[in-house]
Amino acid sequence: MPQSLSECDSEYLLQILESLLSANDKFQPFKAQIVSYFTEHRIDGSILSAMKRKEFANNLIKHCDNKKIKGSAGALYKKLIEFDFSTNKSEEAKNECKVEAETKVCPFQKHKFSMVCIPHIIARNRVQSIAPIFE
Repeated sequence: MPQSLSECDSEYLLQILESLLSANDKFQPFKAQIVSYFTEHRIDGSILSAMKRKEFANNLIKHCDNKKIKGSAGALYKKLIEFDFSTNKSEEAKNECKVEAETKVCPFQKHKFSMVCIPHIIARNRVQSIAPIFE
């Protein structure tokens, strides 16, 4: 397991990307194009780390031939850069889990209030697991 973004290979980064895209509705119109960009260009953690936010957004605009993706690209870049590899969760995912636990409903599956759904942390089609919260 990588400990930082720069240690991620393209396959692991693609898993993280899939989970982030699935967890956020604003990426849905561009999901296939974004995944295509990462796959075709074999973007890994070190390549992404070397890119600036504006460069990343411009590359996606060019790849998708659609200027409307710029805002989503910037938001996605921020989520990827801020991903917490120590727990394999983004900060937003941690907060979502806590909020969902408090409301007793998980957006992905119907879990009891003491459980957290993890499909948005690792690609949904690879891992369908839950983990208890100990707080």
